[in-house]
Amino acid sequence: GGGDDEQEGDAGAWRKMLKMEGKDPASLPADLVASLQSGGLGVDALKAYLALLASPLNKPFLMVRPIRNRMMADKTFLEKCGIDIAVGGIAQFLAEKQQRGENFKKEADFVLAGMVTVVLANFASVYSAAPTVGRAAAAAGTGFFASCPDNMFQVVAKGAGPFSMPQRLGAVMKPIPQLFLVGFFAAAGGYLYAAGSVAYRKYKHPERSEDSASLPLATIGKISLAVGAYVAINTNLRYQVLAGLIEQRGIDVVFKNLPAARTAGSTVVRMANTYVGSFFIVAYLKALGLQKTD
Repeated sequence: GGGDDEQEGDAGAWRKMLKMEGKDPASLPADLVASLQSGGLGVDALKAYLALLASPLNKPFLMVRPIRNRMMADKTFLEKCGIDIAVGGIAQFLAEKQQRGENFKKEADFVLAGMVTVVLANFASVYSAAPTVGRAAAAAGTGFFASCPDNMFQVVAKGAGPFSMPQRLGAVMKPIPQLFLVGFFAAAGGYLYAAGSVAYRKYKHPERSEDSASLPLATIGKISLAVGAYVAINTNLRYQVLAGLIEQRGIDVVFKNLPAARTAGSTVVRMANTYVGSFFIVAYLKALGLQKTD
């Protein structure tokens, strides 16, 4: 049938491209070759991979399949991760300063804990919500969620079949367990560090203990659960919209041939997203009675 002829044509196209580049299929990762052979990826995906391979800095990351699939869908993926890490720390610092007011210095331990928590959670969200190329990631497992894209707004690669509405909605549900665990353990680690720091200062300077903020372990556990839920739902949804709708379908299209403008656009929207998220999480914990502000 016509579909079989088209698939054979696509297979011939990617092999022809490899030959023109002086490369053999054996030089490619086995899973990438399998996706090209099955039709899960097309010529555009191979072109993106070869372009990324030209930079020595990319080679270590291209060896890791999940990261490679994200880089092939968005060559600025690593750049966006860097932007989020830098902006996340600064935005959380400013949000903490605004929320805590005159208690900011006294509660510096918890400010640091909040910053570490948000930076780690944001990175996990950037990673999980980043669009991947074609159906390469979807083909990596079995079951319904394995068939879902990594972003609900993900653009379908040329030559690949479209995702159904349930699959796109599944993209939001798929990372919830992992993001909950990331948020939980990031918060637990950050606040346990803060508690340990306060306890050490009280031990070394008992005369200053009345000025030291402290949280009991039960409260740290509650905060960790609350942050896990926040990251799994709020942060997840914000990054789904940011990466798939605003960037991939918006900024990346409008500024396709203007890399500097594209980077600037992504930086601005990620700064806004991170600051909003940092402000919301402080207000959220305060509303639950879990945020020290007095």
